[in-house]
Amino acid sequence: FVYYTAFPERLSGTFAALVAEENDKIFPAFILEQMPIGIKGLVIAGIFAAAISSLTSILAALAQTTISAVYLPARARKLGVNEASEEALAEHDPKEGKRIVNVSRVWIVFWGIALCLAAFVVDAFKDATGVPILDLALGLASYIVGGLFAAFLLAWLPFGVNGRGLVWAAPLGVLAVFASRFHDAWALWVCGVGVGLLLLTWVISAVVSDGLNVKSRLLKTPWLIAGGALVMLMAWQGYFYDEDENGQYVIV
Repeated sequence: FVYYTAFPERLSGTFAALVAEENDKIFPAFILEQMPIGIKGLVIAGIFAAAISSLTSILAALAQTTISAVYLPARARKLGVNEASEEALAEHDPKEGKRIVNVSRVWIVFWGIALCLAAFVVDAFKDATGVPILDLALGLASYIVGGLFAAFLLAWLPFGVNGRGLVWAAPLGVLAVFASRFHDAWALWVCGVGVGLLLLTWVISAVVSDGLNVKSRLLKTPWLIAGGALVMLMAWQGYFYDEDENGQYVIV
């Protein structure tokens, strides 16, 4: 940006049109237009290497989390072994290790497809709204940071509780951020459907759960109802800014 501010005449033709359309393209324009051959290739290779290393870490983490939180407990219950022990499955059958590796590969493919679809949705949203990519990335991170912070506190502080409720609290936190951002009629419907699905899933999981006190779990339902009601209140009128007749943000 500083370079083209000092030498505006060097940004011309197709690159000038691309940067005028979207400011984020000024760096790739600089790479392709100003860097010498060789350095240009190294920089592009470095960008791809950084992106791929991040993607592989994300896919591995998503697959591992899904395996640990969903597959392994279900598999342990099916085989009748202790689901709290990570070694119980391997001790039950030496072939379980190979089975887990194969299942994790399936989950990596699943999450890869899911992230690709999410990328298309985000790209369409960016084009429709004109939000800069950096603002959009930081905004999307705000949807999950609450759930991550809650998981961290549950893991490290001596609360003496498990993280089972986080499965419902984290989506409720996502809906809360959504409710504080969008305030049209359609957003209220989205929040209502989301809260309703969470409540329905909670009740069904409590009724069909094995080895747990169904009544004890159902008695905790008012907490989820209260959280859902707060989300609906935020979606209805708990916003922090609005748009005036010129489309400019104003504080409410």
